[in-house]
Amino acid sequence: MNIICIEDNEMDKCLIEKKVKEVCPQCDFKKYRYLNDFLKSSHPYDLVITDLMLPDEYGPDVLIKIRNVTGKPIIVISGVGGHIIPIPMLKTIKNAGATIFLSKNQNGFNRLPEAIKSFL
Repeated sequence: MNIICIEDNEMDKCLIEKKVKEVCPQCDFKKYRYLNDFLKSSHPYDLVITDLMLPDEYGPDVLIKIRNVTGKPIIVISGVGGHIIPIPMLKTIKNAGATIFLSKNQNGFNRLPEAIKSFL
């Protein structure tokens, strides 16, 4: 399985990679800091894991741009919204193309392995 991670925080990237390797130790894990670098790449992938707060794009537009180039599953793991995520924000994220949304503020990193397993 080929997994793409789009995340600008180095510590979060390392934690995401650790969680991915727990579930899928043999997978090819490719990391990008910028959304545009991912959009320009030709690296094959089966799953995208992304933050919503990237240096070159923010919010639902991240998902819209990813969804415009892929029909693959998208797991969002983000701190957007803090500890309490408003329902309208969750609906907007879902409508923009997220397959699964995990909050960094609500144990999202620990829930990531189960989310990945659902696509294996």
